[in-house]
Amino acid sequence: MTTKWKIEQLKRQDDTGLVVEVFYNVIAKESAYMANQKGKLTLTGDPNSENFVAFENLTEEIVINWVKQELGSEVSNIESSLEAKVTEKVAQYSNSLKTGLPWKKLI
Repeated sequence: MTTKWKIEQLKRQDDTGLVVEVFYNVIAKESAYMANQKGKLTLTGDPNSENFVAFENLTEEIVINWVKQELGSEVSNIESSLEAKVTEKVAQYSNSLKTGLPWKKLI
């Protein structure tokens, strides 16, 4: 099973480039089965900080790290919940569909 965090959109202050909102999507997937959870996170920051990253220098990885830092322990809760949903879907599908031909008997 894979779990991936994606950034779907950012809102920023026009004059400073300070990112104030992040729209993210977390996707858990195993073969053809998936579950996802979208969220929005409000950020605060200071464009005069020595750690400030200019908008044009941001990468998805940097922003994902911000989101995960802000969410803290909620990150593992989100991932676990999504993985459980995918596991349940796999189990339901596996238990509800069978293969075979009624006119062929097992030897």
